[in-house]
Amino acid sequence: MPILLAIFFLSGASALAYQIIWIRLFGLVFGGTVVSMSVVVAAFMGGLALGSRFIGRYAEKIGNRVRFYGYLELSLGVLSLMVFFGIQYLSKLIYILPFGTNAISAAGILVRLVLSGLILIVPTMIMGGTLPILVSAVTSEKKNIMVNTGFLYAFNTLGAMTGAFLVGFVLIRFIGITWSNMLAVMVNLSLGIIALAVSKRFDSTPYNVPSSQPSRKQTAKPAAVDGGLRFIIALTITGFVSLSLEMIWMRMLLLTINNTIYLYTIVITTILFGLGLGGLLMPVLIPPKYRNEKTFGLILAGLGVTILGGYIFFPLLSSIGFGTHAFYATWMRLSILTTVLVFFLSFAPVFLMGFSLPIGVGLYAREVNGLSRQVGVIYAFNTIGSLVGSLAAVFILVPLIGMKSALILSSLMVMVPAFYFLWKDKKDDHRFGILISAGLMYSLLFIVAVSIDIPGTVLKRL
Repeated sequence: MPILLAIFFLSGASALAYQIIWIRLFGLVFGGTVVSMSVVVAAFMGGLALGSRFIGRYAEKIGNRVRFYGYLELSLGVLSLMVFFGIQYLSKLIYILPFGTNAISAAGILVRLVLSGLILIVPTMIMGGTLPILVSAVTSEKKNIMVNTGFLYAFNTLGAMTGAFLVGFVLIRFIGITWSNMLAVMVNLSLGIIALAVSKRFDSTPYNVPSSQPSRKQTAKPAAVDGGLRFIIALTITGFVSLSLEMIWMRMLLLTINNTIYLYTIVITTILFGLGLGGLLMPVLIPPKYRNEKTFGLILAGLGVTILGGYIFFPLLSSIGFGTHAFYATWMRLSILTTVLVFFLSFAPVFLMGFSLPIGVGLYAREVNGLSRQVGVIYAFNTIGSLVGSLAAVFILVPLIGMKSALILSSLMVMVPAFYFLWKDKKDDHRFGILISAGLMYSLLFIVAVSIDIPGTVLKRL
């Protein structure tokens, strides 16, 4: 397990390194706008969803999933090198295509989405398939599903945070985009070789069931998709809200810093840190007996509350920050200010999101048999929600109802499944008190959030 955690950490680092590099390259082709960024992120998330769903299901037939993972890492390294040169070719192709030059028209956006998807689909599918493969490779008992999912997700996410930070702030600046991409490729190839070398330790029948014992496949039936529909819906909503908020926060923070790629790096680094820390601390902060649907509902309720709480702090902090002109006089000071704003806006919600995925997966995957398929299904729906959320925030919610209303709507969305899970356990004598307390707290923050706006002194900087 430790060697796989280290491998998955570095795999996450290379994945987000690619995303930052690809956004940078697509920004040069399409223009460094939030619209272009959201299109690339959507294509990225779409590939992750497809890979999670179909590679996770295919992995059911694989005896040694670590060896399979090693081959995927090798393939990812080769394909990512091809993507790097493919984007450069696209930069020449895009401007000779119909509607290619108009980045804000519906046809221009569609052209970019389709071309981005075609280039990114296969490598991102491979990335999406890695989590369900490794979770099933190291899990042999039902009781370990949440913990193993949490640790693997946490290490991969913290690795992604490290990769995003290093590439966004260090590597591109000092060695350039080309060598940053080559370094990520070498990481993937090295991880593939290491995974193949250690795969013999995991050479067993599916789910590490000794061949002398009856296979779980014969004694247990996998959880039906319909039986866990409530968890699929809840994690789809959290996926939608997570990427929707990321784009909304990006719009809000563009009021503080004009360099989109550095801002994206700050935002994604902070978000990934919160997600990874949440996944890592979930087994410590939530004892096994409390890893149930009631706790899942409390986490979702906390998510809705903290989304509003972050927004309530934002106008005050941004106003104070920009009231001190010397503070943002240099790039470093402005970056520090932006990081502080990102932290207050996003850290608490994304920390709770880091709790929600492993708990939701563990509650859904009630039987170990078919685990990679089950993890693949629920992770795919979570990622599809993220894809839709990133596009909806940029193209529908913010243009139609504005940043504040879109953010408040996101908080309302997570409160619906939160109240459902809190109400569901009719044997709990305290459910009325919990519902009333959560409802009152949320209502109070809702009233405050609706009544405040981003200060005009900040808006005038645009």
